[in-house]
Amino acid sequence: MDELDKLLAKTALRDQQAFEKLYALSSPNLYGVALKMLKRKDLAEDTLQDAFVKIWYNAGHFHSKRGNALSWMISIVRYRAIDVLRSQKNVTDTDFVLDNLAGELNVSNKKNEQGLEDCIDELQEKQKKSILMAFYDGYTHQELSEKLKVPLGTMKSWIRRSLEKLKRCLDEI
Repeated sequence: MDELDKLLAKTALRDQQAFEKLYALSSPNLYGVALKMLKRKDLAEDTLQDAFVKIWYNAGHFHSKRGNALSWMISIVRYRAIDVLRSQKNVTDTDFVLDNLAGELNVSNKKNEQGLEDCIDELQEKQKKSILMAFYDGYTHQELSEKLKVPLGTMKSWIRRSLEKLKRCLDEI
């Protein structure tokens, strides 16, 4: 169990000193995730604060057997940032999905960003729907599995294969 896992476990017991140390150690990474997604310091700062409130109240739901603390906290920041982006009226659905997928696929040039939409259209319908629900609606693999009535392993495979296919498609552009 790494240090963040231990601090998160203590935070679940409402140990404020552990929470403060958890914040000090993880906030630079979490802020970076929020800033990359939101591209505005003020929104990233607000998102980080909201995420830490959620971390404080939900620390007891973290299980180190399912992953590490930092990944769990990053997912909280990511979902909060998605909520913020959805609330912005100047962001279209397509722009939102493309920005998030571009970040996931490490796409950094305009040529690939423009080609990403074409690549998404090449996916099978069920994979396309899964990717869009994951990256626009913020559904987890488990939630997608339940919503689309497929086994969890199948859902994880669809997402993984879809991301791999998108990456290959972008490499060909």
